Amino acid sequence: MRNSMRKIILLLGMTCMMSLALCACGDEAEMQDLQETESEAEAEDSQDGESETDMGDSQDKENAGVTEDLERDSSQAEPPKSDTELAADSWTDTAPNLEGDIKDIQDGKLTVIEAILEKSDNGGDIMVSPAEGADDSGFNKITVIYDENTLFAIRTIYDGGARYEMSEGTASDLDKGQMVKVWGNYTGSELKAEQICIVKVA
Repeated sequence: MRNSMRKIILLLGMTCMMSLALCACGDEAEMQDLQETESEAEAEDSQDGESETDMGDSQDKENAGVTEDLERDSSQAEPPKSDTELAADSWTDTAPNLEGDIKDIQDGKLTVIEAILEKSDNGGDIMVSPAEGADDSGFNKITVIYDENTLFAIRTIYDGGARYEMSEGTASDLDKGQMVKVWGNYTGSELKAEQICIVKVA
């Protein structure tokens, strides 16, 4: 009887110990699962944080790039041009169709005494035109037609031709006796002016 009681107590003790061991194993497994879940959550959070940081960094870089482009564009932007620069830029650099002095002016029309190109004593070319009030019968008289589409400019010559400057002009700047250079197209005996440059000597 005593032996059977011992066996029963021993069996109960072993059962309890096994139950405790199983409980401990189950708790460890649950703890391990919980730790793994927490690790995964932390990894996802860190990845999200990194991606947000990366997105923020890339956004900052994009903003910086746009700012640099805008600053570069604004630094490269040219200041508005003056009337003188506009006149010089839009003016043709080809030889004029006519050079000479204004003999007569009417509304939208002027008569130009065509200058003659001659050789000077030193071998250079010079433009010859009659003196004011002198006989001009040996020179061609060309009728020049202009309108609101004709571009006018004034070329002022300084220091005997050493330098000059261009400025905008208008038809009201035309005057008898002035030298002009005319670019355009001939229609019969008339020259339809696209550009008229008034030459002045300072």
